[in-house]
Amino acid sequence: WQDEAGQTALGGETVVFFYFASWLLALPEAVQLGALDRLMVRKATRQDVEACRMALAAVRELPDDVQPSQVAFALRPYQPRVLLVIRAALEGEPGAEWVERYYREWRGVKTVVTGYYLREMGLKPGPYFAVILDKLLAARLDGLVTDEAGEQALLAKLLEELDAEKRGKTRKN
Repeated sequence: WQDEAGQTALGGETVVFFYFASWLLALPEAVQLGALDRLMVRKATRQDVEACRMALAAVRELPDDVQPSQVAFALRPYQPRVLLVIRAALEGEPGAEWVERYYREWRGVKTVVTGYYLREMGLKPGPYFAVILDKLLAARLDGLVTDEAGEQALLAKLLEELDAEKRGKTRKN
């Protein structure tokens, strides 16, 4: 919270949430929940404190040889103030650097291909859009794709695989 990124993560709030969540995070889960109940913490704060616990567990479950995409997908559901708390809680662990890099670099990585782009190609929106877009983002984050041409080539391959999968399901029916 003492640098610009920390202040941004707090979103204009005071450091009270940071201290409160950090204090609770050091306690066993049952004690955390009891304290939240006893203190009658507002719903949004309670959800963010619980998110801190879940995010911390998610980072600690990542493998030592983690890829940037694995970190990004594990952390993207969480608010910046949650990331700030778990970053501090992970001090001295490999996960601290992962959270730091996610917050400063990886969360800003975007693909050229978007859902709108896929619709413009004539594809009908569906759940597979998220699968395609996540695979493209993972490739971008992990350095497997570095430019638009590489992204287009991977997209063509993914669409080909999807088409083959659909044909296979049709034959089985």
